[in-house]
Amino acid sequence: MNIDKLKDLIYYDSQTGLFTSLINRRKVKAGELMIGYPYRGYIKVKIFNKFIPAHRLAWIYMNGEIPKGMQIDHKDGDRSNNRIENLRLATASENRQNLKAASKSNKSGFLGVYFCKEQQKYRAEIVVNGKKIRLGRYKTAEEASEVYMDAKRKFHEFFYEGTGNAA
Repeated sequence: MNIDKLKDLIYYDSQTGLFTSLINRRKVKAGELMIGYPYRGYIKVKIFNKFIPAHRLAWIYMNGEIPKGMQIDHKDGDRSNNRIENLRLATASENRQNLKAASKSNKSGFLGVYFCKEQQKYRAEIVVNGKKIRLGRYKTAEEASEVYMDAKRKFHEFFYEGTGNAA
């Protein structure tokens, strides 16, 4: 993506995370906000005849490129918050550390906590450097979650860096 051409077409307000068109386009006039559309919580903006995630566009606008093999992480976990202060480079592993909630398929309702039918207890586990670490079994999901969150503070330092969730 040519950064100079990008800056001729749009303006990015790093304080709000919003884009403004600098030229008249089909649906957006010069000076109007480019609203984009939501996709799985992210905002996508149409530029150069394709839809680009706004967080990636913001990073490129401010920094020129996204280094190969890196992703852009939303520090606060809000995929629609594209203010530059909320964005940071992350590896895929680091980006996964920023999960805030259990997946819908996780019946315990807690991140890193799973119900073990055989023992009728809740199991806590965390993945560190691609390896699963078992943290034990507990009577309640809340107990298991507490142990998981302690381990997350210890092993997922990236998650806490700059989030206000200091260990």
